[in-house]
Amino acid sequence: MVIGDFINKHWNPEFRPWNLVVLCFLGFGVYGGQVYAFNNKSTNPSIWIVGKWKMVTVLEGNQDVTPLMNPQDDRWIEFKSDGSFQSDGGSHGVNTGTYQIDNLEKTLHLDSDSGEDDDSNWRLQFREDLLYMRGIGSQRQEMTTVISQRVY
Repeated sequence: MVIGDFINKHWNPEFRPWNLVVLCFLGFGVYGGQVYAFNNKSTNPSIWIVGKWKMVTVLEGNQDVTPLMNPQDDRWIEFKSDGSFQSDGGSHGVNTGTYQIDNLEKTLHLDSDSGEDDDSNWRLQFREDLLYMRGIGSQRQEMTTVISQRVY
């Protein structure tokens, strides 16, 4: 208990207001660091992407095409820490493969076991428990955004 030891060692009842100010700054510093780390998920996407994500919205431009792309509301993708992924849901079926992330560019490359035609590239952005993946490539891909919510 580092903070507890600090309090016991430096707490002086004669200077309570000063000690209280120091403890408040220590508390806000620790809390602030946690908030900063939580809100800056995009600084290291390769860590934050690991887990299972449920597809919630698919946009092509400003048009919501979720009913076409996820009609049964059951599509998901799981990114594993070993660099592999698996996705499933509805008529789209199971897909597996590997992924690579460029942490500086915040991009994702999915290399599907189904073949080169099923590979894709995405720009990543994290907000709260949501993952925004915007396509890279053709005009249609650039207009496509998949929004997924973290399951775990």
